[in-house]
Amino acid sequence: MFQESVDGTPWSCAIIEPPTNDQASAGFPNVILTPEEKAWLAETCPVFSSEYLDYLEGFRYEASQVRIRYKPTPDDPNWGSLDIETVGPWRDSIMWEVPLLAALSEAYFQTVDTDWNYDGQVAQAYAKGRKLIEGGCLFNEFGTRRRRSLHAHDLVVEGLVQAQKEFGASKGAGKLLGTSNVRYRDQHGSDNLMFAQVYLARKHGLRPTGTVAQCVSQLPNSLSR
Repeated sequence: MFQESVDGTPWSCAIIEPPTNDQASAGFPNVILTPEEKAWLAETCPVFSSEYLDYLEGFRYEASQVRIRYKPTPDDPNWGSLDIETVGPWRDSIMWEVPLLAALSEAYFQTVDTDWNYDGQVAQAYAKGRKLIEGGCLFNEFGTRRRRSLHAHDLVVEGLVQAQKEFGASKGAGKLLGTSNVRYRDQHGSDNLMFAQVYLARKHGLRPTGTVAQCVSQLPNSLSR
C-alpha cells in the first residue's frame, strides 16, 4: 500500500466553505482512455507496451482513495490549509497526483486569486517561446498541475506552438519538445474544466513528454527496508 500526503500552504484569504471528498473527486471515476486515444498513444509513444496501454484503457479512478481534510488555523477557522491524501495500491495512487493538483490549482484561481483574465495570454506565451527558441533552448511544457484553467493552458500551448513554427527552423534554434498534458475526458464527453482536459499534445501536434516521478526512485528504498 502506498500513501502520499500533500500539506498545502495556507491560502491568502478566507475559505468560504471547506471542500469535501465528494466535491473534489466525484467526477474522476468517469475519466477514461478512449480507443482512439489508446491508438494514438501506441503510435506516438512506442515505449509503452501493449500490456501497459491495456492497463490504462481499463483504469478507473476510485474516489474512495482520496481523503481531503481542511485544517483551520488556531486563530480563525475560516483560514487554513488542505491536507490531501491518496491511499491505495501504488500503481493507482500515483495516478492521482497531477489531476488532483490541477483541480486544486483551478479551484484556487476560481475562488482566491481571481484578478486575472485571458487577455494577451497567447501573445505572452508566444513571446516567451520565441525567446527560448532563439536562445537555443530545448524545453517542454509541464503546466497541467499549475494552470489557472484548461482554457488558459490551451492558450499558452497555442502561443508556444506558434513560436515554434515561426522560429524553430533557424540554425541553432531551440525547440518545444512536447507537453506533459494528459487527457482526462469524461466518458459522457463532458468538457467540465475540472475533470475533462483537452488532449493538448494531440490537439496541437506535439509529442507527449514527461519525467520519471520521484516516487519511482523512492519505491526501491521503501521495499529494501
